[in-house]
Amino acid sequence: LIKKADYKILGISLKQKPHLSTDEVIRNYIDVESVRYSIAKKLMNQYDWDLFLIHNQLLDSVQHGFFHFLDKRSSHYSDEKYNIVAKYYESMDKEIGNLLENIDANTTVVLFSDHGFKLIKKNVHINSFLRKRGYCAMGKKKRLLPIGKIVRFIQGIDSKGLRYKMFDFLGIDLKVRRELVSKFKSSNDNNEKSQAFMRDGAYFGNIYLNRKLGDSEKVEKHLIEALSELKDPVTGDKIVAKSYISKDIFSGPYLDEMPYLFLEPAGDYAFATGDNLDELITDIDYEKCNSGGHALEGIVVVWGKNVRSSENILCHILNIAPTVLAVLGIAVPTYMDGKALEEPFYEKPIARTNSSMDGFNKTLRD
Repeated sequence: LIKKADYKILGISLKQKPHLSTDEVIRNYIDVESVRYSIAKKLMNQYDWDLFLIHNQLLDSVQHGFFHFLDKRSSHYSDEKYNIVAKYYESMDKEIGNLLENIDANTTVVLFSDHGFKLIKKNVHINSFLRKRGYCAMGKKKRLLPIGKIVRFIQGIDSKGLRYKMFDFLGIDLKVRRELVSKFKSSNDNNEKSQAFMRDGAYFGNIYLNRKLGDSEKVEKHLIEALSELKDPVTGDKIVAKSYISKDIFSGPYLDEMPYLFLEPAGDYAFATGDNLDELITDIDYEKCNSGGHALEGIVVVWGKNVRSSENILCHILNIAPTVLAVLGIAVPTYMDGKALEEPFYEKPIARTNSSMDGFNKTLRD
């Protein structure tokens, strides 16, 4: 079914924005999503299902690439461009409506996002900040060929995805592909001489510490203080909304592999890595770069015969999976951090006992 429909997970890469019109990209995204929903509808009719999931994958790309046409605070906003991008939303609204025609009265529908979006206007180069304070020893690699620029150029012009087909032909799996791209995409050398540095990331910042060098506790204290006071030298605006120490928000056996700090940007700022080690802040070129960045607040909509009319119910993303399990009558595993929501429902979903989970939970704890 997937091969016959020419199914694709993703549409045109946003790296091709400089080479294509906004209308071309949006039309491509609508076509890709339409195939996805068409297959979903056929599967819903073909199988007797208990849980059905569909991911509006390209909504993320639309908002990353074209948020400057959606936010009226943007200097690039125009009704004409807004209406072009809005076609995607109108099409998806229609597709979701058509899909809901396939469900019965006993079905509960949950529509949610894993994050929100906001307009970004400036990139903040954390490694530049760290370098000027003597914590980051990164320098530009000396290469005979600008490999990073060549890779980005190929990504921009390869509208047919020929590079992926080449990887498939050579038997190179996804993990190796990402390692290869990561190695050559950045010209900065994350070497062992740096006490602190930001690795590849976007929008939200991250800072890794090299605890083999110097007094790491002293570095930690200084970084948190310096970042809390970091301001835009031109406007005087605060840059970091909040710093999160990883051990305060995460736990588990792989905690040591995570960054020491996560940084939430304030206002219209986004954190970036890249080649710029001299300037702290640079304006974003919307013709080439993304204009939409992740925001913490997303949305959730619950609909069904057991769902009461209500608004402004607080929901953490960790509560989505437990809520779905409870609606299905399945016990929520103890290893899940979230809890099933009760407020949206007339009758609280009651999960049946599931003794088979006890052994699984014990294995995870061990």
